Amino acid sequence: MRERSPDFRYLLSHFSDDGFEFVFSRAKVFLYAPAMENDDDVIAPNLLGILPSFRPVRRDDPFHIAVGIAVHNSNGVVATEVRVEHNPFYVSQWTLHELRDGKIISSAITNDELSEQSADEIASRFGRFKVDLGETRFRNAPPDSRQIEQMLTVAFDQIINDSYARPIYPSEGIASLMSQTPQMVKFSTIQRLRYSNSPRWLVATSSTCCNGCTTTSVAYHSDPPVTVAPAHP
Repeated sequence: MRERSPDFRYLLSHFSDDGFEFVFSRAKVFLYAPAMENDDDVIAPNLLGILPSFRPVRRDDPFHIAVGIAVHNSNGVVATEVRVEHNPFYVSQWTLHELRDGKIISSAITNDELSEQSADEIASRFGRFKVDLGETRFRNAPPDSRQIEQMLTVAFDQIINDSYARPIYPSEGIASLMSQTPQMVKFSTIQRLRYSNSPRWLVATSSTCCNGCTTTSVAYHSDPPVTVAPAHP
């Protein structure tokens, strides 16, 4: 996908220039095959790659920032950034980075806001979009909520415990970060709501690993290209 997707290369270059290192051996790749929309007899195999960033971090630093990039086999790509506090260890802010018309559009939310506001409220704040696919049958389909949760859990557990991330976190730090799994799932739900008016869509899940701490966002893309317009002026 690094060779095939110009959007993936763009995000990779952009965040690498900001000092984030992306170690491809740390990437997690998932194959999922949900039923096609309105046709339970047809499945649509999809590949999704999650690439975490790494920066040298000291436990006694007050916080650190990390970015993760995800790419789907359809060329859909999205990035998520998190700020991780160290005393105690927890994600205090989540930022979604989406590419539109060759520009990165960023939407940020604090952990308190994510916890206190409804998913509908946050989806409206970030902006809702409708994807018009015309008459073209869309061959890809999104993972269902169970599959998303499984991918989140596996990626989070494996990345936060790998040789890059594990030395950063004390045991209580890992436990604290893992307790935020509901917020990760909610962040994914918000993205679904933002594109809920799309007649057919596929999902690319972005796992941002704060040198191990993983959050997920969902971006919707299409193949062939489609017109994306705000659902609400």
